[in-house]
Amino acid sequence: MIKKLLQLLGNLSVVLFAFLITGCATVKVEKPVEQISAEEELRPLCDKYNLVCKWDGLSQSVSLKGFVSGAKMIIDSDIVIIGDKREFLDGDIKIRSSKVYVPGDFKSKVVDILIKTEEPAPPEAVKKERGRFQKGDFIVKKVNYIIIDAGHGGKDPGAISRSGIQEKGIVLDIAQRLEGILREKGFRVSMTRDSDKYITLQERTTIASSTEADLFISIHANASLARKANGVEVYTLMELGLADKYEEQRKINHSLVYKNLDMAQGNNELESIVSDMYYSNKQSESQKLAKSIISNISRLAKSRYRGIKEERYFVLRNTLIPAVLVEVGFLSNQKESVLLGNKSYRQKLADSIAKGIIDYVHQ
Repeated sequence: MIKKLLQLLGNLSVVLFAFLITGCATVKVEKPVEQISAEEELRPLCDKYNLVCKWDGLSQSVSLKGFVSGAKMIIDSDIVIIGDKREFLDGDIKIRSSKVYVPGDFKSKVVDILIKTEEPAPPEAVKKERGRFQKGDFIVKKVNYIIIDAGHGGKDPGAISRSGIQEKGIVLDIAQRLEGILREKGFRVSMTRDSDKYITLQERTTIASSTEADLFISIHANASLARKANGVEVYTLMELGLADKYEEQRKINHSLVYKNLDMAQGNNELESIVSDMYYSNKQSESQKLAKSIISNISRLAKSRYRGIKEERYFVLRNTLIPAVLVEVGFLSNQKESVLLGNKSYRQKLADSIAKGIIDYVHQ
């Protein structure tokens, strides 16, 4: 089946090979440290053997291409796809400081196969195809584009404190402060709303799916009948049931994401493969992001740590990219509502969330 898919899809995006990786997901046997060969940077290998090296930020994957044949691989995996075969490396492919590193056996198991099975690409052909991926310009980023979602807005005030402070205004201010910090750090950022206007949940997820965004951060303030409840908590997506996976908005968002991919359109089997790949990646990465954010808020803003929780919130289950929902505090708690009404405290929250995102990116 896998071989048939590869033959049918031919030169599609590097996204496809992720299925092969996730599709064969069994328990990974860790090798003893002494058996793992030393790693090396990928780019010099490409230059030395005239292989075109391309990065796909959307799927967090790399493709190598000789004059005819090629290899495909995904970050944080030890599997490389060469034609219709899988090659297992001594360790995972990694990103550090915007560079891709491969295990020491990559040369013998991948590069040697490419240059033996096909004539190496002539230097002039490599230069022409490489384009913006010339040496020194191979920019690899785990995260480049972030969507910030300020909850509620317009006719929907969200939670309201006893003194009249509305959630919609509090979270918009924090979101705008966060946007400014992230832009200064070099990230591309979009807001689902940048003013006091009402945006449906469907529209919020559509915005995330219509772009090439890498992360979705939704910001809210909490409320509880228990007036003493306080602190910060971060939500990630609870495991979806079959009905959730086929929810109408989710299907719409899938089609929007596929338009940003270099792949055949209208291939239901391929779309199902890509959907499973995104879901698996999202669950893992969202947990890492949530842990980084809540740890920083607890430490820097001195907010009570209420933990990472799972829910099926609409904006979480209908986005395909890693997504978290941050509850910055309880407006129903008198002390915390006063803090949330303070500009300096909201700045601390924005700084803390930004630090959490940056720490996650550098993991």
